[in-house]
Amino acid sequence: MAQANNDLSARIKDWISQSQRYHIPILSCFLTEEEQAQLKSECRYESVKLYGGCTHAIRQRAAFLYDADDEPDFEIVCLRAPIQKRFNDLTHRDLLGALMSLGLDRSRFGDCFLYDGYLVAYVDSEIAQYVKHNISSVKRMPVQFEECEPIEPERRTETMKINVSSLRIDCVVAALANVSRTAAAELIAQKRVSIDHKLVEESKRLCNNGNTISISGKGRFIVVKTIGTTRKDRMIVEVERFV
Repeated sequence: MAQANNDLSARIKDWISQSQRYHIPILSCFLTEEEQAQLKSECRYESVKLYGGCTHAIRQRAAFLYDADDEPDFEIVCLRAPIQKRFNDLTHRDLLGALMSLGLDRSRFGDCFLYDGYLVAYVDSEIAQYVKHNISSVKRMPVQFEECEPIEPERRTETMKINVSSLRIDCVVAALANVSRTAAAELIAQKRVSIDHKLVEESKRLCNNGNTISISGKGRFIVVKTIGTTRKDRMIVEVERFV
C-alpha cells in the first residue's frame, strides 16, 4: 500500500510539473476514490478539477490546470449497448470482464454499470473507438457499443438504524457488517475498512455525521445522524446503505 501511495505521489508531481511547464491542462487517468482522496491531500495549493463523465461518478479523472479559470476537456466518452431481454442476468462484473479482456489498464475505464436496459461504460476518449470495434459480445450476448450523451446512474440507498455503544469505527463496523467487535477490528487490521475513501488505521477512530464508510465485501454506508439512545444508553444511529 505504501509503495502504491508513493507511486501515485510521483505521478501527481509529474502531472503538476507538466501543466506548469506547458501552460496547459494535464489529465490524469481514471482514479479510484482512494486515489482521489490522496490527490486532494497532496494538492491543497494546486488548481485541480475532478470529473468522471457524470455527476455522481465514482472513478474520476483529474485535470491539473495551469490557470484556475481553465475549463478543461476531460476527454471522456460514454458508451452504451442495449441488453437483450434473454440476457437479463448480465451483471456489472460481466461488463467489466469484457472491457478488461481487451488488455487495457483498468485506469483507462471509468464507471461501468447496467442502467435502464443498457450496458454503460465511461472510457478515455483515446480508446473509445478501439472499445467499439473490439468488443462484440458480453457473456455470450452480441453487443455493438455506440457513443451517447452522459447517462446518470440511479443512486439508490435504503435507510437503516444501528445500535452502538459509541461511534468508534470498530463499534460501527460491527453493527453495519453484523459481526462481533473483535471481527470488526480484524477487518480494520486487514485494511478492508475506509472512511471517506481513506483506509482506517486505528479501531478507536471516531465516525462523524456525513462520513462514508466502505467495508470490503460488506458494502458502503453513509452515517447520517444520531437519532436517540436506548434505555441502556446505547446510541441509535441512522445510516444510509447503498444498494
